[in-house]
Amino acid sequence: MVKSFGGVGKTTLCRQLAYNLYDKDDFPNVIWLDASQGLNSKLVNILSSRFGREDIEDPVVTFVGIVNNTMGKGVIIIDNLLEDSGEWSIASGLQGIKFPCIINSRYRDIDFDDVIELDFLSEPDCLSLYCYYSNEEVTDKATLDAKINALTRAEKQAVTHIVDYCGNHTLVLELVAKIALLSDYSPAKMWYELENSDFDSLIEIKAGRGFAAEESEKLIQHIGKLIPLMKLSKEEALLLQSLSCLPVFAFETDVLKDWLNLDNAVILNSLVKKSLLNKSILTNQRKNYLLHDILARAVRQVYGIQLNGQKSQQFIQKIIGKFEDYGSLKVSKKLVLEALLLHRQKNFDDKKGYFSASLGLLYLYTAQYSKALPYLETSLAISQEIGDKAGEGVTLNNIATIYQAQGDYTTALTYFTDSLAISQKIGNKAGEGATLNNIAMIYRAQGNYTTALTYFTDSLAISQKIGNKAEERTTLNNIASIYQAQGDYTTALTHFTNSLAIRQEIGNKAGEGATLNNIATIYQAQGDYTTALTHLTNSLAISQEIGNKAGEGTTLNNIATIYQAQGDYTTALTHFTNSLAISQEIGDKAVEGNALFNIGLAYYKTGKKQQGLVYLQSAKKIAQEIDDFELNQALDDLSFDV
Repeated sequence: MVKSFGGVGKTTLCRQLAYNLYDKDDFPNVIWLDASQGLNSKLVNILSSRFGREDIEDPVVTFVGIVNNTMGKGVIIIDNLLEDSGEWSIASGLQGIKFPCIINSRYRDIDFDDVIELDFLSEPDCLSLYCYYSNEEVTDKATLDAKINALTRAEKQAVTHIVDYCGNHTLVLELVAKIALLSDYSPAKMWYELENSDFDSLIEIKAGRGFAAEESEKLIQHIGKLIPLMKLSKEEALLLQSLSCLPVFAFETDVLKDWLNLDNAVILNSLVKKSLLNKSILTNQRKNYLLHDILARAVRQVYGIQLNGQKSQQFIQKIIGKFEDYGSLKVSKKLVLEALLLHRQKNFDDKKGYFSASLGLLYLYTAQYSKALPYLETSLAISQEIGDKAGEGVTLNNIATIYQAQGDYTTALTYFTDSLAISQKIGNKAGEGATLNNIAMIYRAQGNYTTALTYFTDSLAISQKIGNKAEERTTLNNIASIYQAQGDYTTALTHFTNSLAIRQEIGNKAGEGATLNNIATIYQAQGDYTTALTHLTNSLAISQEIGNKAGEGTTLNNIATIYQAQGDYTTALTHFTNSLAISQEIGDKAVEGNALFNIGLAYYKTGKKQQGLVYLQSAKKIAQEIDDFELNQALDDLSFDV
């Protein structure tokens, strides 16, 4: 079902529609596609980033199929459709989507059947909007009507002049009205200020061809003249400049506060009150602040910011410097990733391999291993070329982590060993401790607990000596896993509990989730399924909150084993299947093998022996491929042949 808007303010209306839909708890799916760079490439991009689909032959058919089959309620908004006939052919193919699909173009007349024309604001509309924006106490229609009726005829005429002057563009009108409110201007005084300023009237702005380029530039210039009238504080101006540097204009409050060292949301709320930011409440726990793209461009123009300039670089580097502290990137990963990609599109000078390494890490932390590897290899080559030993050591370690996650322990161990040698040579104690930990994890996965414990102990000693709390809690957690594997649950639980306390102290959500998972397996082994399930449920909530796919897959698998142990095979199979889907999506061979094993065992025990054997044989293949000691042992312990 395709609809279109025609006339002035199409994008503004669509954005307002999207923000309002986000406010509804039962309306979670809004997909916004800016087609200004080509709709086909945008579809390919969203199929990859949102749905994990690569190498698509027909993006339109694939997109329609996925949306219709996987989304609940939703709306698709396609803005800035280009004039090229091929683009319109692609847009026409989206008419098979079962949800409302809004398609707008600034470059040619809409030729779909269902077009909603946006007329210029009528005089009553002008009065309503101006009175609404310029009176904070207006919260209902009765109060709004009372404010309108209180206007004199001269004031009503002044408001109409103001709206005409704003080119009937609601965004400009809102800013002007807020200036009037903040400066305590009457409508007549506000109109006098505008009429006698050096502003060029926007009344000539019309819908249709040419709007996107020339006329939108007029809007930006106009808003640029209004921004200084808002009397921004130094902090507000700096925040607005920072937000305008990123190509995506939606920011979660807690992420912003951390990035920009905000002690509270006063500055954010002040910008919202001035209409320079929109606030969208997604749920009771989550709020987004949204910056209109026209406003962002106006801010950059006012303060002389270039997207590939120094201010933008500094802000992005500040973000990247923070994201490791999260243990995951939360919603910020999308913002950082798009910002970095924007710089690459601008041919950013990456002589030190900084942005290649950052992109590689972003993909690595979001379990997109195939995308991470090329960027990390590029960063490694640059580090080796310029003689950056520290950077080389770090990147070798990160590349090894990818091979480790994919179950290629031999290659991973080679990279880890090279990384360790560099850290020891240049005296990088933190890097040495981290790499010793990673090497130990390889031996632990292969069942060589004695060697693993030696490496873990050496790593722990370094972390404690240099005061590296983050690495200390990781190593404590890993040492505990050795004792757990050896059946010493008391010692394991002590180490896990110490690790959990440190991770909670430093705010490492991903680590906290992993440790809760580990503690749960102790209680499960002791037969305390209720306590185990409580810990696993908390772990799952954390993984889902921060977008940790690998952690989510592992925890779903562990939850399923609880239900399986209690004989609830139906619930267990549901969780095992979900775990399998995630592990296959991100390429986590170890979790995939475990999920296949558990699904096969569940089918076998419920009488579906042939179906169970198929899954168990797949699990055996992976166990042998990645040399998974514990999975191989579990398969060998079965009372039947696989």
